Amino acid sequence: MFKIKIYFLFTLALITLSSCNKTNKSNIEQQVFEDIFPELIEKTFQDFRKMMAPPPPPPNPNDTFNKQYTGEYKNKEEMDEVFNQYRENHSKYLETTNFAPLIVIVSDSVKGYSKEDLKRYSNLRNSQFIETLEFKPSFKLDLSKIDMPDGYILKYKSEYSESLDELRFKEWEKYPNKEDRHLHQFSGMLYLYQVYFNKDKTYGFLNVGFNCGKLCGCSYQVFVRNVKGKWVIDDIDNLGCA
Repeated sequence: MFKIKIYFLFTLALITLSSCNKTNKSNIEQQVFEDIFPELIEKTFQDFRKMMAPPPPPPNPNDTFNKQYTGEYKNKEEMDEVFNQYRENHSKYLETTNFAPLIVIVSDSVKGYSKEDLKRYSNLRNSQFIETLEFKPSFKLDLSKIDMPDGYILKYKSEYSESLDELRFKEWEKYPNKEDRHLHQFSGMLYLYQVYFNKDKTYGFLNVGFNCGKLCGCSYQVFVRNVKGKWVIDDIDNLGCA
C-alpha cells in the first residue's frame, strides 16, 4: 500500500510539473502577442476602407473609345499634377472622415506547425529561433488582455456564424454607397501560429495569415525580439499574397 501511495504521488507530481511547464510556455507566448499585437495589426491587417484606389491610367493614344472617358494628359507634368491632387484628396479624406471601429476577427486558437514545416524552417533564416522541433499544441489567445488603440475591436471567429464574405456582403447591402464605406467594419481575419524561440527566449518567430475573403489574403513570417522585458517586432517577411 505504501509503494502504491508513493507511485501515485510521484505520478501526480510529474503531471503537475508538465502542466506548469506547458502553462509557462503559453504565458510567454500570450505575453508576446500582448506586446506586439497593435503593431502586428498595423503591419499585416488591411483596412480596405482607407486604401487609396489608383487614379485612371493615361489613355492609350490609339484607343479612341477610352479617350472620351479618361481624358488625355498633355505631358508628364500634367499627369503628375493630377496624381498629386488625387493623393491630396485621399489624405484629406482620411483626416476628415470619422471611421466606424474596425472589427478584427481573430482565430480562436493559436495554431501549431506541422513537423514538416518545422523541419523546413530549421533550414531557413529562422533556424536560430528553433530550439526544438517538438510540436506545440494549439492554445486559446486571451484577447481581453490585449490593449488595442481606439478604432479597433477584437473578436473571436467563433462569435460569428457567418463567413467573412457573408459578413461583408451584409455590410454592402446596408451601406451600398461608396460614400458610406467608412461605416463598414469588416475587412478581414487573422490566423495566428505558435511562437518558436531561441534557447534564451530573447528572439523568436511566428507565422500570421491575413484572410480577406475567398481567394484573397496574405501570409507573413514575423520575427520578434525581447527588448528590456518587452517584445517588439524585429522584422516581417511577406511570404505571398493572393
